[in-house]
Amino acid sequence: MLLSVLMYFKGIPVINIYCGAKELLAVSCMMAGYLYKSYSIEKYVGKYSAYILFLCALLVILGSLYWNGEMIDLKWTHTIPYFISAVAGSVIVMKVSKYAIEKTHYISHFIANIGNKTLEILTWHFLSFKLVSLVIIACYGLPMKHLAEFPVMTPYHAQGWWVLYFITGIAVPVFGTTCTDKLKRFISSRFLSLFR
Repeated sequence: MLLSVLMYFKGIPVINIYCGAKELLAVSCMMAGYLYKSYSIEKYVGKYSAYILFLCALLVILGSLYWNGEMIDLKWTHTIPYFISAVAGSVIVMKVSKYAIEKTHYISHFIANIGNKTLEILTWHFLSFKLVSLVIIACYGLPMKHLAEFPVMTPYHAQGWWVLYFITGIAVPVFGTTCTDKLKRFISSRFLSLFR
């Protein structure tokens, strides 16, 4: 794929191969994950955890301020900076998750529970975005047709509403899955008690 990109920029025709900025970013992220795992980079990262976490957090903050991009219309000029931010964010998530799992049993149980209910959480996640979109529609007096925008209302998520999308996108799925689990247990215990 990288060869086809280089050939494209040199003016050499490449037949039936399309490689855009999103595709290059996706391949780069997969390759970075492969290299991270195959060369045991984790042991080097572990030695300097505090410094690396600080550097990664700084890269993510700089990325969100200066070279932010969207997957919908990712441009070639944003690919490398976006990739750097994505890798830095991934390292932060891996290091914080590893620390949380090693230190507390409750957090490791919580993370395992989230992993086991991914599809249910994803469903609640997208529904919770619609709740935030309804709030935006009410605040700005917009027509209800904007509720159909998926997954979020495009012009508003970059205007500070991403904070509410973020909080609601986490709180509602966790609350929703907890409630449905309790409801399932309650119904099954009541149903089973009828046949005893």
